[in-house]
Amino acid sequence: MAFEMDKNLSTAEKVLVTILIDVSESMGWKLPQSEQSRIDLIAESIETFLANKNSPKYIFNKSIQDIGNLGSTGEIAIGLFSGNSSTPVTWLNLGQSSKKPFYDIDQLENISLVEHLKTGGKTPLVQAVEEAIAVIFKRAKEISKNGTLKRPNLFIITDGKQVPSNDAGMRRVANLIHQYEREKCLLAFGISVFDQDATDIAKLTAKNATHILGSSTSLVELVKILSYSINASVGAGFAATSEAIHKDIKSRLVQVNKGFLNNLKLNSE
Repeated sequence: MAFEMDKNLSTAEKVLVTILIDVSESMGWKLPQSEQSRIDLIAESIETFLANKNSPKYIFNKSIQDIGNLGSTGEIAIGLFSGNSSTPVTWLNLGQSSKKPFYDIDQLENISLVEHLKTGGKTPLVQAVEEAIAVIFKRAKEISKNGTLKRPNLFIITDGKQVPSNDAGMRRVANLIHQYEREKCLLAFGISVFDQDATDIAKLTAKNATHILGSSTSLVELVKILSYSINASVGAGFAATSEAIHKDIKSRLVQVNKGFLNNLKLNSE
């Protein structure tokens, strides 16, 4: 096991949420009949999801601020990945924190993500997920020295496949995710947006953890996936398997292009 998990339910348990956002060149493409780009919509969705009650972007019961007691126990990190950076992931500054790239959810400043989400380059999916897992487990180990934590949540938002292709790397990361999910110390969610090409993200995450939004991606759909997934995982006890949690979440979310998802050749079920 990567770190020590508390097996008893506790309202004091820490919750780590990490969101990886693809900022490759295609994410800068304009949406049909709109001046808004793909990354603009993603930025707006994340801003809505993080909004506190004093923000004009706040939507009741859709914000991370409304999930259980995450306001006092939750930490979040947001990373951008593309081939334009010298590092696999660029972690966003979300305010004041002594534990970067994680920030206390109740201390988040009102941020505008659009100015930070510059697109370009390829899609280093493998390297980005590997770094994210390393960052998550580093923070989890720090917390477990003096406290307890729930299974960390990792969301991977992308509109395409790993570029350049890296089959060996994909298998390595997929095996890592599946191992940590079996050990109940991670929940990884793949969210495919705009292009409906979910082949690679579906190889990394479990079948019921792969959400395909395709060309009809909207703010409401994306916020719904983030909000409900975290809410369900936080409410699950240690005894619940990752598979059961993912299945419960998937059953409650309306999926677009379900037939495509069912026909994918996955390396996990």
